[in-house]
Amino acid sequence: MKLGCHCVLFRERIATETEFVLTNMAATGFQGVEMGARFFGTERKDELKAALEKAGIELAALHVGVPMDVWQNEPEKAIETVLQ
Repeated sequence: MKLGCHCVLFRERIATETEFVLTNMAATGFQGVEMGARFFGTERKDELKAALEKAGIELAALHVGVPMDVWQNEPEKAIETVLQ
């Protein structure tokens, strides 16, 4: 079993000090991370991918939120948002 960490523990530091946090997580034995999309939206996904690869850490889960009214009224838009 791989050892993972939920990045909410680091609050905004995961977004502002990404390489530092991920490198130190890897040094302590973590192999995967789980985080909220609020820290890395689609516009920063390449940055996140590069930082994860550099640290040797796998993204195990990414929390994505879409308001319920969008799911109800514009389901195609909601699905597109999640897939991005």
